[in-house]
Amino acid sequence: MSLEDEVVALLKDQGLTLTTAESCTAGLLAGRVMNVAGASAVYEEGYITYSNKAKEKLLGVCHDTLERYGAVSRETACEMAEGAAKAAGADAALSVTGIAGPDGGTKEKPVGLVYIGCLVKGNVSVQECRFAGMRQENRAASVEHALRMLKEELKKLQAQFDLVYDLDVTKTEGMGEKAAAGAAKTIADKAKNIAGAFVNAIKAAVGKGELSTEDKEILNSMNEGKDEDG
Repeated sequence: MSLEDEVVALLKDQGLTLTTAESCTAGLLAGRVMNVAGASAVYEEGYITYSNKAKEKLLGVCHDTLERYGAVSRETACEMAEGAAKAAGADAALSVTGIAGPDGGTKEKPVGLVYIGCLVKGNVSVQECRFAGMRQENRAASVEHALRMLKEELKKLQAQFDLVYDLDVTKTEGMGEKAAAGAAKTIADKAKNIAGAFVNAIKAAVGKGELSTEDKEILNSMNEGKDEDG
């Protein structure tokens, strides 16, 4: 299974959607995702924002951020990911901004410097990369790194979900009141994340007409239960 296959599978499993905001990779990342058959279930739109003007217009990157830190910066990568997720209404976003080469580098920002942003469920992380290849190699390496970042974040999220199912409640026996309360809050938070992912998956399936007969029966029974409970 390819890296992009793994990423799309993880997104599907968790009922999440993805968007991309690209500068130096100029669509290469989106194209890699769309190599996967069925990727349209998790990817609806993306953005190529090569110029500063495009970053401001399409992603809402602050003019002051671009003036102060430059297009190739941790701050810009962060705002690109946040802006893309907001514009597309997506749960996850990847942003790439850098200097692919062979020109454009400076002493402070050399060719091969790339910042990659990864947002999942509102949480953003940005990594600085320094690649040493030719232009196409740097662009390809940026895409690979971005997909690996997203994969790791999705696996962390999946591990949080699994924690709820694997929890042995007998382990709370003998806990002090404060410790037990903390454990209960952790479980509640994780359960809320699971419920949110489930709702997103249902909404996506309904919108695409992909609900199976069994899924419809489960959904109907949930609605009936909700009516009975008020």
